[in-house]
Amino acid sequence: MVTHWYKHLRHESEQNKRNLIVEGSLKNLISRCHPKVRYTEANLSAFNINSYTFRDFADEWKIDLTALDDGPIIMVLYQQKGTRFWCNS
Repeated sequence: MVTHWYKHLRHESEQNKRNLIVEGSLKNLISRCHPKVRYTEANLSAFNINSYTFRDFADEWKIDLTALDDGPIIMVLYQQKGTRFWCNS
């Protein structure tokens, strides 16, 4: 499973563009090269009324949500164990 953690920020078009590029790239890569992998998103944007639901998972997986102000985080889980990758391009 691959989870794309991101936060769209008001008046930050470059950040929001980066989030969309990562989303499209991941979906494309998964569909072409790893079709059995599940893609999920954790949208922590202020306008997402359900963003609070991801905070418990972030605590459990020790994800620093303040890093989302700089760029998305990609979390790859394999057999319930995984690695987090921070992306800031």
